[in-house]
Amino acid sequence: MWSSFEPSAIAFSFGVFSVYWYGMIMAFSMYLGYTLVMHLNKQVKIDEKLLGDVIFYTIIFGLVGARLYDVLLNLPFYIDRPDQIIAVWNGGLAIHGGIIGGFLTVMWFVKKHKLDFWKFADLASLAAILGQAIGRWGNFFNQELFGKPTDLPWKIFISPENRPEIYANVAYFHPTFLYESLLNFVLFFILYFLYKARKVSDGSIFLFYLIGYSVIRFSLEFIRIDPTPQFGAVRLPQIASIVLIILAVGVVFKRFRR
Repeated sequence: MWSSFEPSAIAFSFGVFSVYWYGMIMAFSMYLGYTLVMHLNKQVKIDEKLLGDVIFYTIIFGLVGARLYDVLLNLPFYIDRPDQIIAVWNGGLAIHGGIIGGFLTVMWFVKKHKLDFWKFADLASLAAILGQAIGRWGNFFNQELFGKPTDLPWKIFISPENRPEIYANVAYFHPTFLYESLLNFVLFFILYFLYKARKVSDGSIFLFYLIGYSVIRFSLEFIRIDPTPQFGAVRLPQIASIVLIILAVGVVFKRFRR
């Protein structure tokens, strides 16, 4: 049963070499994102070589940004365990850092080559939300980023070594990875439909992505219990989500008035 299944972080091993589910799922999500962008580019017709370069470097610096963001959020942990900074197979990729890293990379490319930022941003956001929807399953195999204790039928079992000390005697928790994955898939299909219908202006998909994902993340933070800096009762990812919503809504209204 789902509620009693205890996953292993390792998919398979060759001697001392191990392949982790987290890494495999992340690689698969990136491949699907790349395939999707190349497919959608048939109607945008951006130079494929240039687009491939943008995708490659956006993935690289998006991952770097996601890791740096997580390291900064959990700096005391990484100061005591510097060897874990590069251990991305154990998890620890913060999406807000990935958005910042990917955004800056696209900005640099379009400025250098004098291209349309909004067209690139729309394609990148579709790939990003699809990748996020799939990538969240890596958290399942690592038994991380789960929510508060629950007795709901879809509860998830967490091994004792992965439970917060305060919940050491609690076995079942909210599968927040599943909630976010499903909501991300819903957002992806909405954005994909809008993009294919060509009923919105360039850049709208990107802005709707920022707003939609930020609402999802803000809402789920109320039941997540993973450690993160807090300001009163508000968690840092919620503050980051609010900032993104305000910025995106501001740009939407500015473009609408024009």
